[in-house]
Amino acid sequence: MLIVQPEHVYQHQIKVSGKILITTMLCPKKSTVKTIKELYKERWHIEVDFRNIKITLGLKEFKCKSPKMVIKEMWTCFLAYNIIRTLMLESALYCKVLPRQISFKSTVQLYINYLEKPRVESRKLLKLISEKVIGNREGRIEPRLLKKRCNAYRLMMKLRALCTEEVKKNGHPKM
Repeated sequence: MLIVQPEHVYQHQIKVSGKILITTMLCPKKSTVKTIKELYKERWHIEVDFRNIKITLGLKEFKCKSPKMVIKEMWTCFLAYNIIRTLMLESALYCKVLPRQISFKSTVQLYINYLEKPRVESRKLLKLISEKVIGNREGRIEPRLLKKRCNAYRLMMKLRALCTEEVKKNGHPKM
């Protein structure tokens, strides 16, 4: 894959509500202060979408070891994400709600349940999906901090049998 990088990246700085936003959108007709301000507000959806991919769909850590399989694992997860989003869109259109008002996690749970019980009518599934409406998150601000602490134990880097033998021989290592 050939990646071409430009020699120069042109930026446009805009001051909005006491913040300086930097963008590569240079066209003054398309990148008005109002447009940039609205796009900046929409960034929260990107954060939530990344969280859904990492946490809800389980792509926080890759399970595969070879680069080729990691890429397959990643694309499989993206495919699952797009299937769920398509299902959310169909439900939103069927029940006349906005797709962003529907819970991603609830949709995943209902869809898995639907696959296990194929007797359920698809219209009923779409109606159930749209019933789980999430609140308005306008202007939401969250700190970029980790709440969960790391586990105090070291990672197992040997075969379990070898580690068990070491514990039997030497006892558990000091923390």
